[in-house]
Amino acid sequence: MATFERRGNKWRAAIKKARYSRVTKTFQTKSAAKAWAMKVEMQMDAGVYVNERTQVSHNLSDLIYNYIEELKDTAPVSGSKLASLRRMAREFGADTLSDLTPQYLLNYGKQRRKKVTASTLQKDMSYLKQVIDYGIVIWRLPIAANPVVVTQPTLGSLKLVAGSKRRTRRLQEGEWEKLMAGVGRQHNAESGNNWLSPMVEFAVESCMRQREIHELTWANVDFDKHTIAIESRRTPGRKQGKDHVIPMRKGVREVLLREYEKVGKVTRNRIRLSTRPDHVFGKPATSGAISDRFARVCKRVGIEDLTFHDLRHEGISRLFEDRENNYSIPQVAHISGHKKWETLRRYTQLNAENF
Repeated sequence: MATFERRGNKWRAAIKKARYSRVTKTFQTKSAAKAWAMKVEMQMDAGVYVNERTQVSHNLSDLIYNYIEELKDTAPVSGSKLASLRRMAREFGADTLSDLTPQYLLNYGKQRRKKVTASTLQKDMSYLKQVIDYGIVIWRLPIAANPVVVTQPTLGSLKLVAGSKRRTRRLQEGEWEKLMAGVGRQHNAESGNNWLSPMVEFAVESCMRQREIHELTWANVDFDKHTIAIESRRTPGRKQGKDHVIPMRKGVREVLLREYEKVGKVTRNRIRLSTRPDHVFGKPATSGAISDRFARVCKRVGIEDLTFHDLRHEGISRLFEDRENNYSIPQVAHISGHKKWETLRRYTQLNAENF
């Protein structure tokens, strides 16, 4: 229950409620004191009140790294999300949770948008929101509301954030030939350094994601059963879940056999082996280098607005257009790894002339 006491020209409000320590605050007018007391009592009744004076400072970078560490055994943070969180941790430096105000986030968003698109910034904010949400529930962070949630509408109204644009890009007539000529002439195939050319072909034939291709090992390839096990498609939250096994289609098998033979040539000729000899595609060392090299090739051969991930769109669309095998939706979904038709449909851009 709130009480009010006049002290000189000011009014002090005091609230004493079960399960909460006594809270006081001084105001210029009694009406302001009453308004504050009513607000605080409502928050206490709802169980969301946090005493500002007891709020503990938390280093934002520590919160991010702790979040990554605690999830590594149940829902590991990886890929672009991991890279984004680590970058934000570096950028936030010594800033604390008490610094994470809406104004702070607006300033951060304005600076970040000078370097990235609105959709990229939206992903960053989404990842940061997840960290703070996790902290409120698990670590009991002393804040009543997630500041990212409070700020997001304003970020949107200022056009600083926006949803990702759905891509529908497929290879146009003549682009496949230009692309293969571009990736094929980069290196001497006999040296074992011509790594992008087979990756491009494999991406279209397998419909696998860039990271999945980069992480594929020979242990996951079964030439006898004509199958490939993809470890990164394990069910989230189930560390011991089974690998996702897809059929080794003819085009995929041809690429794998050539790469397997290449490994033999490299070994026989005593050429320096890749630092990832157990991987099907031993080079490059990082997944990001694939899309970077692909973008440079496209620019050199005059192909505009084509990304390595678009090859997954191309491959999935080709499966639906395959008259010989006449794949069903469940069969295509099994190959691509999609669990919902709505998601699979975004990757399907059919050409009427191929029906």
